[in-house]
Amino acid sequence: MQPSDETRLALTEVTPTLGNCDNCLTGTFRYHFESQEFLWSEEIYQIHGYTRGEVVPSYQLGYTHIAPEMRDQAQAFWDDVSARGAPVSSYLILQDVKGRNHQVLVTGDRYTQNGVTAGVWGMLIDLTHSVHADSHRLANEAVAAVAETRGVIEQAKGILMSQTGINADDAFELIKQHSQDTNRKVNIIARDIVDQARGLHDGTDDGADDVAEDAQARHLARRIIRSI
Repeated sequence: MQPSDETRLALTEVTPTLGNCDNCLTGTFRYHFESQEFLWSEEIYQIHGYTRGEVVPSYQLGYTHIAPEMRDQAQAFWDDVSARGAPVSSYLILQDVKGRNHQVLVTGDRYTQNGVTAGVWGMLIDLTHSVHADSHRLANEAVAAVAETRGVIEQAKGILMSQTGINADDAFELIKQHSQDTNRKVNIIARDIVDQARGLHDGTDDGADDVAEDAQARHLARRIIRSI
């Protein structure tokens, strides 16, 4: 369920941009100091796993839904927002009635009525969907990066093997040793070998005979070994 227009406007005005948060369930709450009454929007009930009328909103009810390890942080947020005349925010983990964790951002500020501080108004933004989406994206990017790095290393090993006659293990040991000696990452060393080999081959005469090609290969091998 998308936030109401009122909630969207409040989110734009009060909170910074939260990245890809189009599907973040966002609700508002209000607490009146004198009556000690809490009011929740429909979205707040949903985040906690309730429907309106099923429970009576209260500070204690909300507190019991905070993950135990974050209750001190939640208490500090409430003490701060109740005492200050400026917006306060905190990231928390909330557990709904089914025990599911929600990663949320809560932000609040005091509000006034007739020029007098009357209570606290705030928003609860469920970031769980956004966090999971970002985690999935980062995981995919990490897998792709690993695959790319491995591909470059295999290319570099192949160049050393074909141009020097050493085996795969020895080629990798050469790359690792140079990485340690120069304090540079293995994939960077491998990339340098691949780039240098391509640069050297760019000047090769395609019409050269076998003898010339062998000489070029030996020259390339020496250049590569010196470079690492």
